[in-house]
Amino acid sequence: MLGLEKENLKIILSRHALIRAMQRGIHPGLIEDTIKTGKFKKRKGITIIEKKFKEKIIKCIAKKENEYLKIITITCDKK
Repeated sequence: MLGLEKENLKIILSRHALIRAMQRGIHPGLIEDTIKTGKFKKRKGITIIEKKFKEKIIKCIAKKENEYLKIITITCDKK
């Protein structure tokens, strides 16, 4: 998942986030699509990248670390 960029920040995926995504049945393609085309919301030192799909809403919770945006967990909400 390295090599993705958004808002001039390189985006990296933590091991924890990848494990949680797999446990929740979130395909890596959905994660990549969410990062590339999702909405960014910034709140209290964290960034939420959110994208709505037909049957679910994927949220990537990230924290800024130097020039990187590190995704620390991924959630999935059903519509």
